[in-house]
Amino acid sequence: GKKEKVLDPGRSLLQSRHMVILGGFGSGKTTLLKHLTLKFCRIYAPGQPQRNADTLIPILLFLREFSGMNCSLRSAIDNVFKAYGLPVTNKILETDLVSGKYLLLLDGFDESISRER
Repeated sequence: GKKEKVLDPGRSLLQSRHMVILGGFGSGKTTLLKHLTLKFCRIYAPGQPQRNADTLIPILLFLREFSGMNCSLRSAIDNVFKAYGLPVTNKILETDLVSGKYLLLLDGFDESISRER
């Protein structure tokens, strides 16, 4: 038979950096993404013993908020920084995005695809 394996999503993200969370409506996908965001925020907080130069900064994007706006992923990320009053220049943000400093958590990807159909 098929063997199932239980994974720690936070640890798996650190190892592979890419993950798709599948589940039906109401199965807890959004709750899991919020939990992961909070977990990575706590690690990134100043003074945390786990924090180092490789610590990922989480950015949770609710794609439904950008649906129909014809906005790029980069614009959506800029909007998150503005919404939280985070002072980041375009050059710094671009450098950090390219270097993989951020952990992008995209919620509602399945909803945005079904809306476009």
